[in-house]
Formats: sequence, structure tokens, C-alpha cells
Amino acid sequence: MKKKRRVPLAITILVPVLLGVALVQGGALGATYFYSRESNYNDMVATDRIYLLNTMWVLPPSAAKAVEEIKKIYDVNAPEQDLTDPTEIEAYRKLFFPAMESEAYIDFSNNFPPSALGDYADYVSVGFFDQARGRFVTAYHQGSGSMYNPSFPGSFDPMVVTAENTRNGSFYGMTWRDPKRNEEYLVSGSSSNTKSPLEGYWVMRHTALRTVYSESKEFMSRFWWVAAASMLAMAVLSFLAIQFLLLNPIRRLSKTSDAYVAEMEKGHLLDDGFHLDKKRYKNELTTLNDSLFYMQGAMLNYSDQLREGTIREQKTAADLALAERIQGSMVPNAPLLGDGYSVFGKMHPAKEVGGDFFSYFKIDENRIGFYIADVSGKGVPAALFMARAATVSRLLIGDLDIERIGEVLAKDNGEDLFVTGFFGVVDTKKNELHYVNCGHEPVFLRHNGVYAPLDEAPNLPLGCLEDFPYVKQKIALADGDALFLYTDGLSEAMNKEGDLFGKEAILNTLNDNAVFAGEELFSIMDEEVAKFVDGAEQSDDTCFLYFEYSRQKSFLFKPDIKGLASASAFVEETLVPVFGPAHFARLAVVLDEMISNVVHYSGAKEACITLTYNKESVRVTISDDGIPFDPTTVKVHKEEWEPGGFGILLAGALTSALRYRYASGHNILTFEMKADAGEA
Repeated sequence: MKKKRRVPLAITILVPVLLGVALVQGGALGATYFYSRESNYNDMVATDRIYLLNTMWVLPPSAAKAVEEIKKIYDVNAPEQDLTDPTEIEAYRKLFFPAMESEAYIDFSNNFPPSALGDYADYVSVGFFDQARGRFVTAYHQGSGSMYNPSFPGSFDPMVVTAENTRNGSFYGMTWRDPKRNEEYLVSGSSSNTKSPLEGYWVMRHTALRTVYSESKEFMSRFWWVAAASMLAMAVLSFLAIQFLLLNPIRRLSKTSDAYVAEMEKGHLLDDGFHLDKKRYKNELTTLNDSLFYMQGAMLNYSDQLREGTIREQKTAADLALAERIQGSMVPNAPLLGDGYSVFGKMHPAKEVGGDFFSYFKIDENRIGFYIADVSGKGVPAALFMARAATVSRLLIGDLDIERIGEVLAKDNGEDLFVTGFFGVVDTKKNELHYVNCGHEPVFLRHNGVYAPLDEAPNLPLGCLEDFPYVKQKIALADGDALFLYTDGLSEAMNKEGDLFGKEAILNTLNDNAVFAGEELFSIMDEEVAKFVDGAEQSDDTCFLYFEYSRQKSFLFKPDIKGLASASAFVEETLVPVFGPAHFARLAVVLDEMISNVVHYSGAKEACITLTYNKESVRVTISDDGIPFDPTTVKVHKEEWEPGGFGILLAGALTSALRYRYASGHNILTFEMKADAGEA
């Protein structure tokens, strides 16, 4: 067996583990990074506050006057938008030179502590707020700056401020972007010289975010390499551990298992093979090894039991098949046809062997005997009792000695089995039927073309009592009379809803198809039962037996021109003495056309015509071994003829019934004509 490619188990285990570790490490790394940033920020703010307090304490009184002089010049010359042209910037800057040369400004700038930048801040601004324009205007600047990125008295930062900010001093943590420096800044500290912030001046410390988070980024870069190296080391170690501690022993067990299965397919069974080192593998692998070793031993025992059981089953099946053949040989396998009568039988066992049986045979020159019976129970016991009952019945039916049959079957009947049955003897010389019904299903008699229950006296089944007096009856038989016998497997055929087919349905089927006989009638009955049960499993044996008191003759011929002539001569020789030339002429037309269809269109190698007749009607059965072909489906309209259509048209006009079936490799066509058919 070709094995499918699969993802290696080591990868299947390792990848989810590494992904989980990566997620945990990533989360830890992110948390560490943000914690570091927050810690740096808090340290910076705390440091800035100390610097600001120290700075505010040492600023001279001239600071307020210097800022006020800058503010006066700004209020008169403040631009509405940020200046970008260098010439305009320089002109605007010169406006503040007089204030910068004042005694107060010089004293303020000379006494501004140089340590105000501290460890973090990029620059410190002293200034005031333009509430109308939302700006912070610089009066003094300590830190970075140039002509094109100026920080001079009168310049202003693009930091949006509001009156609310200035009233409560909520500048800590405010970020803003300076497009001139292309830098994002954080207000890391601020302080006012007065309790009325809008009137005094502010000292603002600005720190670039890259400065705030530089330590965190450096830590992260180092930590990433450490994490990646640890992940790689863990992956290698985990792979090796999984490979050597888990996969290698599992692979060894799998290889042993495959070898074990291969030996089993060859018919060999191993008694060893699963032996891991239990000192080395003190885990679930040892349990798995023990389970496989135990399974191996159990398979040995099971294989022996299975082999013995298979041998027994094969022997039992062979015995049952032999019993089936023997039982089949105990019932007739061909109809009994005589001058003035015909008998047909059929059996459907529910299992290989069953308890239903029938038989028919000639007793002497003038008498024929037949019976149908059903043994209580099913399976082998019923089949054995059936064999005993069939043998006794055949020996004693000649004199219709039912009492003796019952006595023999009642003796040594340890299983308390019994037999229901109908036994009949026909005296063809006296045209009489002598019969006994021993607790069996009702028998239906066809008389004058109509089926009805036969008059039957009640009797016990055979085998119940040794000395029961059975009531024997007799009736006179008329030409064309027929009997239909069956076992309870027919009447008690059950559908999926639990409903039974029933005797009424049997009688209706018989009367709907009263013109048919023998195997044709059995086929019709099988079809009706199959439609009724609708796929439900057969639960009981079923037997049919059909007896007809009519003359019957058959003729086997080769389906060619010469055979057609021979068959026509046979029909004429048989029926003209019975029906006369007038009626035979009409029948001959139909027969010639139907036989011609067989000769010209069937491709058959052999054909047979059977005539069953009495003074009132003739039933014709034509069978051939040609290709399956249903002539009843041929179009017979004059506007559109098909091959054989004319014969079918005649048959439909001159016959009372026309039926086709295909069975045992033969086309079988049956139809009937009354003696007065076509008479004016």
C-alpha cells in the first residue's frame, strides 16, 4: 500500500510550540519596551521639575521686565502666520534688537542658569502665551537654533495652546511637531512666575521624543538579538529531543508493526517484535509498547480462533449448500404433463433450507398424486422433519392414508413439530379429485374461469395426534378446472409497515389473471407480492403448486421456414378435432403471425409452442431463446407499422389476454382464445 506524504511529526509538534513561545516573548518584549519608555519619561519629568524649580529660584527680577519689553514689540508686530522667507525672518528679528540691548534683558540673559537644560531637555524657552493666536512666544531661548530654524525673541513654536492649558498649567506630556526642525517634541516641564499665568512668563523645557526613547530602543535592539538567539537554540534542542526521545522509538514501533502486518498478509504470525528499552523510556512509550505487545499476543489467539471459526463456517456453509441441493432434489424440477392434466410447482426458501415442500407424480396409469406442506419452525430442524414427512407422504398418498402419515410423524417427535398440508389424488378415468386439508391454507379452485375457495373440512395438522380421524373429500372435475395451492409464506408476506398480503389479495390476483397458468401464474403472483412488500426481507418459506385439468401438448421446433410449417401442422393436428375448422381458421391466422414473428425477428435457435385446451378455450404459450423482445410494445397503428405489428394487431383483436415475460433466457408470450371468438 502506497503511503501518503505527511508533515513530519517533529515539525507538527515544534512549530506550535515555537509560535507559542514567540507570542509570549513578543508580549514580554512589548511590555518591557513600554515599561522602559514610561520609566524614562517619569524620570525625565521628575528631573525637569527639579531643574525648573531651581531655575525659577535663581532668575533675577529683571526677567519679568525683559519679557514684558519683548511682549510689547510682539503685540505691535505679530505676524498672523509663521514666517518662512529668510528676508522676512531677518527683518522681523531686527525689530526685537532694541529690547535685547536693554539693561533688563542683558541682566536676565547673563544670569539665566546654564544648567537649566539638565540631562534630557533639548532646549529651554522663556516666554509668554498669545492667547488670541494660540501660540507660545519666545522671549529668551537656550538650546539649538539657526537662521532658518530660528529661536530668537519674538519667534513662536507651532504648539497649539489654549487658555485652559495656561490656566491649569497642563503642559506635561503634550507633544507637538516642529516642521522647521523636522522633529517631534514633548513638553517635559513648565513653570510660571506668577499665580496668574496669562499675565506672567513661563519657562518651558522641550525634549525630542527620540531622546526620551533612545534608551528603550537601544534596549530593544539588544533584547531582540538575545530573543532570536534563544529561540533558535530552543528550536534546535527541542527538535533533537523530539527526534531522539520520541520519534525514533515511535518509528521503531511503526516499522515493527508494518513488518508484522506484512507477515500476516503472507499467512505468518510473529510472537515477538515489540521490545523497547524500558529502562530508557520510562514514559507513555513503554505503555504503548506493552499495548502493542499485548495486541500481538491477542492477535495470535484471535487468528487461531478465526481460522477455526472460518473452517467451521466453511464446513457449515458447505453442509448447508449440500442440504439445499438435497432438499431441492426432493421436489420436482419440471412440470408433470399428461393427457388431460398438467401440474406445476415452485419453491422460494427464506434460507438455505426450509420446511416447505411439495411434490407431484403418477401413482399408476389412471391416478396422479400431489401435495403441498409446511413444517412448523424454520431452518435445519424444519428441513430434517420436512425430509421425513415428504418421504412418508410419497409412500402413503396413493391410498390417501392420511391417518397413517399422521401416526408416523407423531411418533418420536421430541421437538413437537407438526406439518400442515393439502393432499390430493386425481383419478383421470373417473374425473374425480380426492383430497384432505390437514390444517393448511385454503385452496382456490378455478371453475368456469372463476377462482373461489375449495370446500374443505377442518382437520388437525399432521404429527399432533397419532389416531386423529381425518375427513377425506372428493369433487368431480370439469374440463378446464384448476387448483392453486400455496404455503403461508405467501399469505403472510409482510411489508415494511407490518401489513400482511392476505388471502383476499391472493384470490383477487388469481381472478384478475384467471387465463394464466403454471409458471406464468407463479410469475404474476411473485410480481404482486414484490410490489406489496416493497423491498422488505422475506421472512418465511413460500411454495406454489398449480394443477389444471385440461389437455396440453407441446411442440419443439427450429425457428425457420420449415419449422414454421411444422409448427402450423402441429397446431392444426391438435386443435381441429377439438374446435372444428371454422374456429381453427381464425386461431391459425393469429398463430401463424405470432410464430412468424419468432421466425423472422427473434434470432432464436430453438422455439416451443404449448397448447393447453378444453372445449371452451385454448391457451397458447410460445417461448424462444432469442434476443429479449416484448412484442406487446410494438406500435400497431396503420399510419406507423413496426416489424411484427400486424400479428400483434390480430392477437389484440382475437384474443382475450396477451402477456409477455422474459425468464431463464427465454421470451415467453401467452394468450388465450375462446371457442366462440370471432363468431357472429
